[in-house]
Amino acid sequence: MMKRLSLMLFAFLLTLCVTAASWAQESALSAEELLEFVEGLRTRALESQPLNNPADPDSVSEDGTLFAYDFASLYAASAEMTEDAVLTACVISDPEEVQFRGRTADLLAGELLSLFRNDNPTLAGTRGGALLYLDGTAADGYVYGQVTRDGQRIQFIEYGILEQTEAGPRLLSALFGLTEGYVVSLRVDGMAEATTAEAAQALYDSLAELGAEGDYTQAPTSLNGLELTALAEEDLTINGTPFLRLQPESFGGLPEDVLMENDEGTWMRVIEGDGFTAVFACDAEGGNARISSFSILSDDYEGPRGVRLGDQFHEDFTRFRNGEQETDGTTEVLYGLEGTAPYGMAYYADGDGMTLRYVTATAQGQDVELYLHYTQNTLSEIILHTIEP
Repeated sequence: MMKRLSLMLFAFLLTLCVTAASWAQESALSAEELLEFVEGLRTRALESQPLNNPADPDSVSEDGTLFAYDFASLYAASAEMTEDAVLTACVISDPEEVQFRGRTADLLAGELLSLFRNDNPTLAGTRGGALLYLDGTAADGYVYGQVTRDGQRIQFIEYGILEQTEAGPRLLSALFGLTEGYVVSLRVDGMAEATTAEAAQALYDSLAELGAEGDYTQAPTSLNGLELTALAEEDLTINGTPFLRLQPESFGGLPEDVLMENDEGTWMRVIEGDGFTAVFACDAEGGNARISSFSILSDDYEGPRGVRLGDQFHEDFTRFRNGEQETDGTTEVLYGLEGTAPYGMAYYADGDGMTLRYVTATAQGQDVELYLHYTQNTLSEIILHTIEP
């Protein structure tokens, strides 16, 4: 019998789970640490030859003079790289070169977050972002961490330090870029010039405002599926609205509303709107409507635990419990017993792609299934539907 396919899919990632030093996990990024990192890049640069000609006018941009190396792009205030050259920005675009706090390539978002202070483990905030920590004042200096995201898709994780210097307030920042849940780049800014007191205060105020938000949270993820929970009734939402409470009148705009008779002599209402199709069981007059299914057709909608069209398979797989059973390589019982809610199933060779199915019982006596189909590893179909007893 083969080992669980979930472990096979992510075995190479599990090697990244060696715990970093406790100081690294608990501390905010400091100016000293960030500047030491920058000096490490300078040392490598002084031992290398740039791939471009810094004296070429095309090498000059608003960031400074570009010195392109195979490990990073460094920008300086002058056209010569020396031990005294003022570095204005550092950009690393090779994921294998994003080496910070003892960690290297293939960092997942959660792994990066675990390396730094985080006062907000659920990432409560808005759909566009969340504050990780904020300490200090604009007058005396402060440190901060924040996440920029598009729903569940984290795009940037930023750590910054506003410090008071003789030249005025200076804002140092490390901006990690992410794609499909992985850290792919790093940009370090702020070494060369002071900011203004007004800008420092404005940033502080915006961070504090973000920290007061909490309506949107990040779905927990783990490479160890046994740490996760099974799909539950409270997860059954569409953009935060409980699935079982949906009614034909729940949707804005002017969706098409068609009353149809089934072959069995029962009736249903099919509501087709911008980015969705909802089907309700009803009486012959269209009353007493009860939601039967909801198909998401646009990435404007998020389903249970934030699943969304365009997600990568690994992004969704790591949000739901898995790993309880073994697999034949094609089908896997992720948790529970197939046919008895709650349970989860994975079909790794399902037509043109892969399928995940999660079924949960509800207080109304109905089972509800979340159906996720992936084409070329990308989520292409999302359906929530009831299963009558």
